[in-house]
This record gives sequence, C-alpha cells and structure tokens, in this order.
Amino acid sequence: MVTFRKTWPILAALAGVALLGGAPPAHAEFTVTLHEDGFTNRVITDNGTGDLNPATGSILMLGGPSGTFGDFVIQSDIATSNASGGPPPVATLSLSQTSVRNNSAGQRVLTITAEDDQFAGGSSPTLVALQSQLASVFVSNPSDSVAFQSFLVSGGNTFATDSLPIGTGAGGLVTTLNGVAIQPGNYTLRNVTTFTVSANGLAQSVGNTTVVPAPGGVALALSALPLLGVGHWLRRRKAPALLA
Repeated sequence: MVTFRKTWPILAALAGVALLGGAPPAHAEFTVTLHEDGFTNRVITDNGTGDLNPATGSILMLGGPSGTFGDFVIQSDIATSNASGGPPPVATLSLSQTSVRNNSAGQRVLTITAEDDQFAGGSSPTLVALQSQLASVFVSNPSDSVAFQSFLVSGGNTFATDSLPIGTGAGGLVTTLNGVAIQPGNYTLRNVTTFTVSANGLAQSVGNTTVVPAPGGVALALSALPLLGVGHWLRRRKAPALLA
C-alpha cells in the first residue's frame, strides 16, 4: 500500500514557502490540466493561480478550496519538469505523490494532464527513446484503477507510448517507444494519468515520462532507412512491369 503520510510535512513546508515568498517570473509553457466530464477543465500554470510552489518547473496542488475539482479533492499532487534549464541529458516530466479522493456517491473518472512545450531539441533531427513509467499505485477499491500514458510532440508529429493501466497494489511498470525522431527546436512532453475511483474512494500514483538517446542499434537501423528506400526503388526499376 502506498502512503503519503510521511510526505505531508514536506508538502506543508512547500506550501508555506509559496505563501510567504515572492514567485519568480512564470514559466507559462508548463501546465497541469484537470478534467472530469460535466465540468470545465481547470488549468494550473507554473507559478500561476493554484500552484503552491514558487520554484520554476514545479507545480504543487494541496487540498483546500484550490485542490477541489468536480467530484474530487486533490489531496496532493506534484508535477515537475526539467525543461527550463536548457537541453537536459534526460528530459523528465513527472506527476508524483498524486493522491485524489472521490467525494461523490458513484464511480467517477478524473484525468490529470501535465504538459511542457519547452523541451529543447538539437540543431538537427535526433533519435530518442520515449519511456513511460507508472512507478507505484494504490486504489482503495478493487474495481478502481489508474492508467498512465506518455506523449512526445515534435515537427507536427505526436508519438505515444502504450498505456499502463494497473490496479490495487501494482507498480513499477515501464513501456518504451524507441526510434522517436525529434526535429530541431523545442518539443513537447505530455503525460496523462486517468483515475477511475468509486464513491468515497482514494487513488494514489507516481508517474514519470522520460526521453533518452535512442539505443545504438535502433539509431543505426533507422539511419539506414533512406538507403533501404533507395534499394527498394532500384529493385522496382529493374523488375518487369506487371501486366494489366
């Protein structure tokens, strides 16, 4: 069973710092969006309304009126992004210590989306591996579940890992999409956590999206694709035309 009891002092301290200290300039490209059918989406921007952590690249939601959305109370949620420091060796977008409670009389679905469009790519196309990890999960009812999925958007293309749906007591699942092509300039990372929670139920999770250089074998194989294409074209040129 996952518990966040030991983390409450840390979360409370962060909230206190946010209330006492002045916030730095907003990192407007990093957001967390709450969605439940029948309610208007709530978007929390880094250092904006509803974010209790003044640090750039970290969004903290913690109970209270600002943590109530639709039929849910967001008991705690910390989203982090390392996009603001320039091209990171390992790009990471995380939703950690997420704990939500359904206050309604029936099962409800809450979706929390973290997104940052300021991850820096290189000066030329780069092959990477997109990894999605649901590190830990707890749901208070066996019929409830948590699903996690990661996305990368670059050059008008969207790449997605397989979804990781798991239930009570499960965790540590990883899915990886190799050979993703990042175009020059900034790219977007997005992860989506979907909580299906029964009446008065509790769900908790930790999810991470990471981007690392593609494995050497994958990069080599993909770099040969243009040559394979030329070879296929030459074979078609030599082959006799098919009769109509």
